[in-house]
Amino acid sequence: MLEADIAYRTRQLAEDGIQEVFARLHPSLHWTGDRLVSADLPPAGPDLGGTDLVLAPSAFAARCHLLAGTGTAPPALVYPSRAVGGLWERRGTRADGLARLLGRSRARLLALTGSPSTTTQLAALSGLSLGAVSQHLSVLRDAGLVTGHRYRREVHYTATELGTALLERS
Repeated sequence: MLEADIAYRTRQLAEDGIQEVFARLHPSLHWTGDRLVSADLPPAGPDLGGTDLVLAPSAFAARCHLLAGTGTAPPALVYPSRAVGGLWERRGTRADGLARLLGRSRARLLALTGSPSTTTQLAALSGLSLGAVSQHLSVLRDAGLVTGHRYRREVHYTATELGTALLERS
């Protein structure tokens, strides 16, 4: 869930800019001039002095918290993650129909792409070989059920809206 939030915010940054990222992190948080302002933060907003600010999603934060940096560590803004309710959702084993449709291995891989994962991570989680995972992901990608996004030397696979809808209905 946290990885999915980070992927969402990264995409949002690329498409809409940093001001929109801050505006959507929490309703009380917004960017004014060169200051980050919130009812939950000090009145003048944090003085970052040109330093980095780490954005850290949390499943347990109900509001934004600014953690002061110490030494070489930059300050961090901890904010409520998206889709926290899904953490405690009970998922049944209704995937039998999907497993019969896609095959057990592909259905399992599709379910594991609920958060961005590399081929290596998926192989470790599923118990399949890297080659088998790669072949199954290729079929799922061609069917529009997963998408891959390159980050440095890795490709992170995530279920598409269609893939997620298929999982939810199975």
